[in-house]
Amino acid sequence: MPLRSISGGVNPQKFRVVIVGGSIAGLTLAHALAAYSIDFVVLEARQEIAPNVGASIGFTGNSPRILDQLGVWDELAELATTIINNYAWNDKGHMLGYTGAFKLSQVRHGYPVIFLMRQQVLDVLWNKLPDKSRVLTGKKVVKMQQASTEATVHCLDGSTYTGDIVVGADGVHSIIHKEMYRHMEMMQLGMVTQYRGVFGISNSVAGIREGEMHNIFVKGASILTIGCKDHVFWIVGVKMERTYYAPEAVRFDQSQLENDLAFLMSKYVCAGVQFKEVYQRTIRCSHLPLEEGIFERWNYGKVACIGDSVHKMTPNLGQGGSCAIEDAATLANAIIDIVESLEKQQLPNIESRLDSWATVSKPRMRLICTLSEMVTRMQSLDNVVYKITGPIFSKYYMDAFADLISDMGVGGECISFLPLPKRQSTGTIPFGKRHYIGAPIIPSGRLFWTVPLLICFSLSIIMSPGKAPASSPWDVYSALADLGTFQVIWAMESARFCNAITFMSCCLPIYLLAHSSVGLWRTVPAYFTFYYVFSASKRLIPDSRPIRLSYAKSMIPALIVGFYVPSLWVWTSQWSSLQLLLIPVIFSFLHRFLASYVQDTTVDDRIERPTADLPWIRASCALTVLISVGISICRHFAVPEQDRLVHSLSLEAILNAHTIGIGSAVVWVILELKDVSVEKKLRLPWLYIFLALPLCLILFGPAATFALGWGLREEILARDYREKASTHFVASREHV
Repeated sequence: MPLRSISGGVNPQKFRVVIVGGSIAGLTLAHALAAYSIDFVVLEARQEIAPNVGASIGFTGNSPRILDQLGVWDELAELATTIINNYAWNDKGHMLGYTGAFKLSQVRHGYPVIFLMRQQVLDVLWNKLPDKSRVLTGKKVVKMQQASTEATVHCLDGSTYTGDIVVGADGVHSIIHKEMYRHMEMMQLGMVTQYRGVFGISNSVAGIREGEMHNIFVKGASILTIGCKDHVFWIVGVKMERTYYAPEAVRFDQSQLENDLAFLMSKYVCAGVQFKEVYQRTIRCSHLPLEEGIFERWNYGKVACIGDSVHKMTPNLGQGGSCAIEDAATLANAIIDIVESLEKQQLPNIESRLDSWATVSKPRMRLICTLSEMVTRMQSLDNVVYKITGPIFSKYYMDAFADLISDMGVGGECISFLPLPKRQSTGTIPFGKRHYIGAPIIPSGRLFWTVPLLICFSLSIIMSPGKAPASSPWDVYSALADLGTFQVIWAMESARFCNAITFMSCCLPIYLLAHSSVGLWRTVPAYFTFYYVFSASKRLIPDSRPIRLSYAKSMIPALIVGFYVPSLWVWTSQWSSLQLLLIPVIFSFLHRFLASYVQDTTVDDRIERPTADLPWIRASCALTVLISVGISICRHFAVPEQDRLVHSLSLEAILNAHTIGIGSAVVWVILELKDVSVEKKLRLPWLYIFLALPLCLILFGPAATFALGWGLREEILARDYREKASTHFVASREHV
């Protein structure tokens, strides 16, 4: 039977919270409650708050902001190592991929990605508490009871502690969570264990430098090493022979650890360094099961659970600690709401408020747990799919991993009743719900603005482009100019950071559609409709704009040699439709081949030279516009004046599939500029745009007008990035 939540007998001045577990989540909650002068007690089962068990912890995204609100971030950052470079290797020591994109964390959010010992975090959180007497050690809770107005916990030593709310922050084997299910008279469906983990700290190893993270892909296992100031953190995850389901207890013999890890000793953790070299320098390590999962119930009556007690993930994504801190912050917000209601002499329903807290928090944590599960299995090459996608992802999309970490951070909550830190305002990406991982794929209202594109797409399907042969060679040249314009734009978009792992990054199928019987007039509206609907606001984030410099630099030679030359030859030789499909294949592979020989400094340029790609983008757009305009002028004068006049005034010329299809790209540019205007980045008056648009369409044609509009969008976004990046560096230097 559900408990009735009656709060009439609760005095807001005597409101008390009992926190079971002196974990990172528990101590973070204690700090938040202390900041609002709410009475609390922390009960820790161990005899010391900060034992050294060899575990490390990383902080990314949102958790540094919360720790900064609590006044502990500076001390933690001083103890920690900032992660700059992230590598992926196979077990033979061959590098699969590399990214320096973690350094963007400071630019985006105002905080770097850091790693330090878990013991150090607990030490700082405990030492910074205003009243340490509220933290009691040696208090192992064995039982919990609930009444209508309070909840009581019983300790092994016979002591009892009563509060208006009891919070379970006592880890994956939470007694509070078990007691909660006992009160609910429900069977607790526990976590699943498929991997075992070894967490270690070793003395420094030559070859593993400070600030470097190394991810090693091994069949059936994964190895993570992190180079710190005077030591190396390492984490090993090994797939077990069977799956364990709670309450099955998994125990490991520490004395057999070296034998258990023997198959990994000869594996390389980076170039020239084998795992045995790291293991032989071990200072301390622990061997533990890696539970995974998320519970459906986080609260009942006057009891709530946070951190590992309700959601547990493997360490490969590095989000366990950050999620626990966020749980503590959001629960503190809920508790403050309850106390403020009492102060207003209202009768809050505590259970209802805790229900609301859990309902809002669970979807985000469930998504992060799922992502962590996927990363773990990819790095351990768990099945055929991961064996194929893991190395590919590591080679081409390592930057996307840093973007994923960033996306998870910006959607997090903070402590609502404390001032926001100044650091967060120095970042180029605002914290909030719009840009985070798990945000709605299609934001509300976006489909309305897509209607013009959908109309163009529908008309391009219904209408016929005409079967008549070209009346002059200039008709062929005009078609090639249009194709060239869009191939440049599609190639650029495929190399844009924010389009990684999306359909926009797969440009070859789009080229093939444009060159096939589907035609450019149908491919263009389809592409830009999907682009506008699914790209959402992330494309407007400043450092997501840059295009990989190697692709931008190699665009013009690839376009001339790989598209214009073979196109003229093929079209004049009257090749078959199937043979025409060779053109986009030649262009795509030649572009990738040339880009592979150009040094790509985009990751560094995104911070230090955010407009490094613009000269090459301008040159490529200028080339396509000049060719398109030149052909349009020549074509204009090549047609007899009488035919030119009749053709220009005919309804067929105005409303044909080709014009509507390509014109949809101009519609997309207008919608993009509208979104830029909403973000307050557009300084060009709309009147100028609407006056220039018909003039450009008449003089240059829709394809060249689109290229000019696309280039204008790039200039606006790059300008905004430059201004924000400059502001960030001035502000960040003040914090140093």
